[in-house]
Amino acid sequence: MLIISSAITLITGSVATLLLTKWFEKRESKRDLFANAYKTVLAWEEMLNRVRRRSNNTTDVTEITKEFHDLQEKLNYYQGIISVQSKWLGKSYSSLVKAIKDANGELISEAWKKKAIKPTDDTKAYQHPDSRADKEKFLQDTRSWLSLLCFRKIAVWWRNK
Repeated sequence: MLIISSAITLITGSVATLLLTKWFEKRESKRDLFANAYKTVLAWEEMLNRVRRRSNNTTDVTEITKEFHDLQEKLNYYQGIISVQSKWLGKSYSSLVKAIKDANGELISEAWKKKAIKPTDDTKAYQHPDSRADKEKFLQDTRSWLSLLCFRKIAVWWRNK
């Protein structure tokens, strides 16, 4: 009887450990996905400074244009893949992308029309959009989505319905 009880305990413990390990691995994979998606949005936001500090040679302009294209492909990919993970977190990410593009789009267009600035120039004189609130909303939604607590996932749904 003692052997059967020990075997049941061992099997139960092993299964619980296996399930918990799989859950943490899956969560870590999602965290990497969300982190890379967030990094891509930050890269798009940084493109304003990249355009402002470009050199006016054809190679640099071509490189920046290609970088915009690559970032747009990544943004499209992440919007899709995050929406597969969660429709509501996908809406949160799409809102962040839209907010960053809306805040920077006109400034990027203006920067292309103006003469490039030197890396040593003071950038305080130039407008920089404040997107901290939009970023924090997505990060809050991401933290909630990765939480063990199901009511936090419900909060993501509520905020993005």
